[in-house]
Amino acid sequence: MVWQGAPNQDSSNVVVETDLVITSTERPAGIVVEQYDKRIASLDSLWHTEDHALRGFRIQIFSGTLQAAREVRSKARRNNGKSSVYLSSMPPNYRVTIGDFRTRWEAQKAKDAWMKSFPMAIVIPMDINLPALKTSQTEHP
Repeated sequence: MVWQGAPNQDSSNVVVETDLVITSTERPAGIVVEQYDKRIASLDSLWHTEDHALRGFRIQIFSGTLQAAREVRSKARRNNGKSSVYLSSMPPNYRVTIGDFRTRWEAQKAKDAWMKSFPMAIVIPMDINLPALKTSQTEHP
């Protein structure tokens, strides 16, 4: 809405009166009451019981038949015991992937270490498993 003054009146000299009164008093504390259906709480609890994937990166070292993928997976497990090795279906083939990396840079760095054993390795985006939480086991006297 645009305010317009009187037709023959200079708008720079117009005085506007308001009924606005500003006071500086403190507001009383309020009360918040949460009301929700108990079924919502059960759904929230159910969500926390399941594992959820995190988008990250893995190193794909093989894609082919199931039998060949199993052989490559066992070879990868023998070469390195600390990285997780996964066999997954990608119809009609199977693929073998290594590791759970949050960033492409981490995956690329690990891929360089695997290039001697698997020269055709590539870094691919994938859902990864959440890393295990490290808890300190220090005891206080």
